[in-house]
Amino acid sequence: MPPGVEKRVGPLFVLAMVAVTLMGPLALHAFIPALPMVQRDFAIDDATSRFILSVSLFAMAVATLFYGPLSDRYGRRPVLLVGLALFLIGTLGCALADDVATLIGGRFVQAGGAAGVSGPTGQGAGSGGLLVARRSTPVAAPGRSTRSSKAVRVSLVQPSRRAVLSQ
Repeated sequence: MPPGVEKRVGPLFVLAMVAVTLMGPLALHAFIPALPMVQRDFAIDDATSRFILSVSLFAMAVATLFYGPLSDRYGRRPVLLVGLALFLIGTLGCALADDVATLIGGRFVQAGGAAGVSGPTGQGAGSGGLLVARRSTPVAAPGRSTRSSKAVRVSLVQPSRRAVLSQ
């Protein structure tokens, strides 16, 4: 595409990105009200059902550490597609699970993939939030000297697809 020419994003692309971004949180939040049914269907106790949820959260947290650098190296699209594939494989594993060990494994893979499509992998395809960074001068406590060093303050705001950097 020639420089200075903007590529328009169509409504189908926006809908696809919203759907992909919501997959991870939906899978996580839909599981919580289903815990009593999971306990009943797999004949497990409260602790085991909560362990399944903990495994999912752990997998998302650990996978997020890898998706950021991978998206920097290989680009956001391949990382998003790998995350989506893992998410779908994990979902299939959960749907076909006959025992609790298979369910735990499926949830682990599903959550690992979900981190790639809806976790914070930078400011792109998998970003679940708007990254705002700005320079600010630190406020000194009473009796302390102020230095002119600049700090970067980063905060996570409601979901968005782009990063906004203001200085």
